[in-house]
Amino acid sequence: MATYSVSPAGERFPLPTPADDAREIARIETLVAHARADGKEIVVVMGVGFVGAVMAAIVADSMAADGRPGKFVIGCQRPSPRSYWKIPLLARGESPVKAEDPDVAPMIHRVVVEKKTLVATHHSDCLRLADCVVVDVQCDYAFLNGGDPRTPPSSSLAGGVPSAAAALGCLGAPSPCSASSPLAPLLAA
Repeated sequence: MATYSVSPAGERFPLPTPADDAREIARIETLVAHARADGKEIVVVMGVGFVGAVMAAIVADSMAADGRPGKFVIGCQRPSPRSYWKIPLLARGESPVKAEDPDVAPMIHRVVVEKKTLVATHHSDCLRLADCVVVDVQCDYAFLNGGDPRTPPSSSLAGGVPSAAAALGCLGAPSPCSASSPLAPLLAA
């Protein structure tokens, strides 16, 4: 298995090791504590690809009624060889996606470097710190097996949703997503 992830531009990034995990979640917890002290809502965006990176930046760029930033956004991407490279790029304030909209790259730079309302991580434990979670993971299952919708979903969807659900307490009991929860009818639909 590869021990690095390569960006489309050819830049190589070492994959995080288990030893990196404790430092990373401690870093995120510290940032969240400061953001909460400033009165910010914590939003985690799972998946920082084409949709997630832009969604994270838009939320991080939003302002509260008092004119100050009201959200602190954590962009989370699983540390796979195929997609981890998005995290270090985003952490530098560089867009991991090339968008037709010329405002995307400057907005990402602004919220990461200037406003400091968007950070990136590989550590899915950040989900337990969230007030709100947006799941933007690749779900291209319709394109697999000749477009047969009964084909199992991509590994991104198959891995991303259960890890988000587990971190949010939606797997196992007691749980806010259990059958006795008021959310149960919505989740079953």
